[in-house]
Order: sequence, then C-alpha cells, then structure tokens
Amino acid sequence: MMRRATVDDAANLAALSIQVWLHTYATQGIRHELSNYVLTELTEVAFASALADPAERFTLYERNGHVLGFIRLKTGSVCPTDPDCTTEIVTLYVQSHFVGQGIGADLLRHALSGCETDSVWLTVYHGNTRAISFYKREGFTSIGSTWFELGTEKHENIIMQKQTVALGHRLH
Repeated sequence: MMRRATVDDAANLAALSIQVWLHTYATQGIRHELSNYVLTELTEVAFASALADPAERFTLYERNGHVLGFIRLKTGSVCPTDPDCTTEIVTLYVQSHFVGQGIGADLLRHALSGCETDSVWLTVYHGNTRAISFYKREGFTSIGSTWFELGTEKHENIIMQKQTVALGHRLH
C-alpha cells in the first residue's frame, strides 16, 4: 500500500534512511565521516522538518504496517545542468530485504503520476551501478555530474533526468 507520509512517520523515515544509506555507502565498514553524516542529517527531527515543508512530498510503501520504502520529491529545487527542471527526486529508498520486488518502480511511477512538471531530476552516486541501471530502465538519462561532499572527501554523483510528459499526456 502506498500513502503520503505524515510527521508521525519521521522516525521510520530516519531509521530506514540510515539503514539503506549505510548499506549502500559503508561498504568497507563504519568510519567517523559516515557516522557523523547519518547521525546529523538522517534524523527524526530533520525528517519532521522536511515533512512540514510544503515543497516536499513523501510517499511511503507499506506492507502489514511496516514501511518497506519511500520516495521524496522536492519542488523548487533547480537542476544544476537544466535550470528549467525544478522538481528533484531527493531520495528513493527501499529496504534491502525488499529490493527486486518492484517496490522502487511502483513508488517512482506513483510519484511521477502526481507530478505537475514536465521533467524531474535526481543525483546518484557514480559507483551505485544497481541504482543507475534501475533509473535507466525507468527512462532516465544522464545529463551531467555533480559532487557530494562528505567531510573532506568529494564523491562524484551522476545527474539524471526524466521527462514526465509525453505527447501532451501525463505518464502513469
């Protein structure tokens, strides 16, 4: 079941985000920069604030009362390589136990069906080949790159974009 997230979901969003983020990026173990990032950026308070922001929209995927994944869209977020594209997919996370079951695709299609814009953009770590392949299958194309800073390190992220309108009809 998919539904719009509320402020009551902030703790679940934080916990799921920490789990997915560490599983994806802490491939060599935990170190200070990783711990500091998740414990300052992926908090219940940070998610409660984002949920209260009218420019942000979160959709949850639940099964039997458990959150398995979510997508986070933000309007008014200008794409670094296409200033006309201002809707960003900030996050699309699915708990690793449920990857490959179509949850990410369902969340993406649901979120895009409600988009009131011609295109959306996102960034993805250049080494996250599974995510890059997923987005390409879903019709996204690479349009540039940017950098994610973690402490003193810089990590290349690919900027991807998808048109949400085809021949004047909204995609579903």
